[in-house]
Amino acid sequence: MRTKLLKEIKQRRESLGIKTSSMLLLAGIQRHQYEKIEKSGNPNLRTLDKIVEGLDAEMMLIPKERLSAVKRLLSTESSVSFKYEPRKITLEDFDKEIVDPWSLIEDDKPH
Repeated sequence: MRTKLLKEIKQRRESLGIKTSSMLLLAGIQRHQYEKIEKSGNPNLRTLDKIVEGLDAEMMLIPKERLSAVKRLLSTESSVSFKYEPRKITLEDFDKEIVDPWSLIEDDKPH
């Protein structure tokens, strides 16, 4: 059974230019698992939450009386365009060592 939500997930993924193979990195689920869900699956809430987070989106319960207003708002074009670009992680990224992690936090001393 394919639901409206699964269709919206696929549309969101495609609009961001994300391949199903990238869902492992974005959502933490295997490509074949994601493809099955997108095609006809019935994901549990935890998996659905991972997918939505991976697509940089939010799930909400919208009252029907407000649905048309939300759809109008979403149909207006944003002045900011977004295209997904996979982050390239190198082995050097994993080798970086922070000697003093506290130095990354601003101190509370008065200026």
